[in-house]
Amino acid sequence: MTIDFQSKLDLPQVGFNDFVRLEDRRLLTQGGIYVADLEFEDLFHVYFVRSYVANGIIKNIGIENAKLSEGVIAVITSKDIDLKPILPARIVDQAMVRELLPSLRVRYVGEPIAVVIAKSKSQAAAAAELIDIEIEYMDPIIDPIESLGTKNLLFEGAKSNIASQNISEDFDETKFFSDCEVVVEERYIIPKVAPCPLEGRAILVKPSSEELRIYISTQAPHGVKDTVTKILGVKEDFIRVIAGDVGGGFGAKISVYPEEILVAYLSYKLNRTLKWVEGRSESMMALGHGRGQIQTAKLGGTRDGKFTHYSLEVIQDCGAYPLTAAFLPIFTRYMTSGTYDIANVNYQSKSVITNTNPVVAYRGAGRPEAAYAIERIVDKFARSINMDKVELRCRNFVRPDQFPYQTKYGAVYDSGDYETCLRRLTDLADLPQLREQKTATNGSSNNMRMGIGISSYVEITHGVPATEYGAAELIKEGQLIVKCGTFSHGQGHHTAFAQIAKQVTGMDLDDIDVVQGDTKVIPFGVGTFGSRSIQSAGVAINSACLNLIDLIKQFLSEYTNCPIDQVEFKKLDGFFSCSNRIYSYKEIAKLADHAGVRLLSEVEYKAEGPTYPFGS
Repeated sequence: MTIDFQSKLDLPQVGFNDFVRLEDRRLLTQGGIYVADLEFEDLFHVYFVRSYVANGIIKNIGIENAKLSEGVIAVITSKDIDLKPILPARIVDQAMVRELLPSLRVRYVGEPIAVVIAKSKSQAAAAAELIDIEIEYMDPIIDPIESLGTKNLLFEGAKSNIASQNISEDFDETKFFSDCEVVVEERYIIPKVAPCPLEGRAILVKPSSEELRIYISTQAPHGVKDTVTKILGVKEDFIRVIAGDVGGGFGAKISVYPEEILVAYLSYKLNRTLKWVEGRSESMMALGHGRGQIQTAKLGGTRDGKFTHYSLEVIQDCGAYPLTAAFLPIFTRYMTSGTYDIANVNYQSKSVITNTNPVVAYRGAGRPEAAYAIERIVDKFARSINMDKVELRCRNFVRPDQFPYQTKYGAVYDSGDYETCLRRLTDLADLPQLREQKTATNGSSNNMRMGIGISSYVEITHGVPATEYGAAELIKEGQLIVKCGTFSHGQGHHTAFAQIAKQVTGMDLDDIDVVQGDTKVIPFGVGTFGSRSIQSAGVAINSACLNLIDLIKQFLSEYTNCPIDQVEFKKLDGFFSCSNRIYSYKEIAKLADHAGVRLLSEVEYKAEGPTYPFGS
């Protein structure tokens, strides 16, 4: 069946050019410039030798043959690294530290053990084959439930394999559901996934006496700068991070990994320009993974379809080291009850260590997991009372007159109309016709079977509001330079931010340039993740442009001796007028340059809280 969304949604007819992003002409004709494309004189290549077992004791790392291999300038193991281990966050068992290169024990397949530096990538790879690594094999633990129940600790000195937990010791499940007429329960497994960006991790570090310049594929350039500055113990202005085009991140490139820290450290120590570009197989194995939850959901209510009690227990697989995954259940907790108004909600979680690749933030990072659990258990409740899944949802949605709505775990939904959204969807899809088609298909003699999946969700965007940077400057050429502390890795920020600036200033898009990704040019920034960019940098840029208009008015007033209240801005035409004369942006820019005045507006913006978009 074909759905004519154009007519059903009553969308205006638009031309092709209305959807052309400003980035696309360069990307499609010239191509992007990625870290792998960068070349410098006296460039050396880094190759990581990785663990071939998931759990084991390092007995020996023989590097002598590799050091003598053609083109090799250094072979590095843990004893050559003068850096402290990475400590986990305070809520995590402090025994679960991570050495940049392990000295005694490996904890997952792919964990870097040694580093080879050579004149070419092929020479480094060939030398790596000559390294003799002896590891005493130990049985790995890859199942989080097994990890919970065993006395075999994956970190010496830790109290257990639980990195962090959020549990209520006095919670009595039997008592909690005792008044429910109907109770359904199910266990759901959300497996780990590999983020798989088109461009894997990549870093090039060029040292000099003035700065350590880091070119890197990242989602958060200032986060890289802060991390490397802290670990190397150097002055903040010595580290400069530049992020150019980035071929995707999906959350996995928010973090700064040991490999990237090591390349920066070794470049600094050896005074060599070093480059590492992650291979595809290497990325699947060693780039942080996502998801990894085991959920036990239990939903109780009345026989006529009213939800009254909901409980969700989560076991989060952290992988071998408790990085972001130790915190992911917090976001699942925020969104536990989804779009539903449920009077009694209980949530508990445990984040557990396993001998697998560490889990990081990935596409929603804990919130889609919450939606997965509640939507599946709602379907089971509908089947148990033989009630239509749409009608059951609509009966239990948070109503429009309840907003702002505070959930049992502190999320404050700002607005929503969940029922209208779902019913609009079923109308668009012609649900009765789909059901007739399902009955006919499943009743036929062929092997085709048809199902209809329905779900509603509420998401959290800009979940942890932080101060973001935005700036707007009219330069002497008459162009507008917009700067932002977030960083695009494929989202089209150049177009979005330029459109915001155009909306305020009336300037042509061709005269607006967006600058991002260079920590020497952008004083601070948080980065791009969690759907935060328009809500933070977008607002900052909007405010900066508004302030710039005021600065221009003030400048013209002083320059022409015209009272400020007689200086007018005609946005639709992109002109200013005063003293019976019209000034274009180009004219104003020339006047300001001649007068030695810089027309620059900088803004620091922090949102009051997250927002909660929704859909079906």
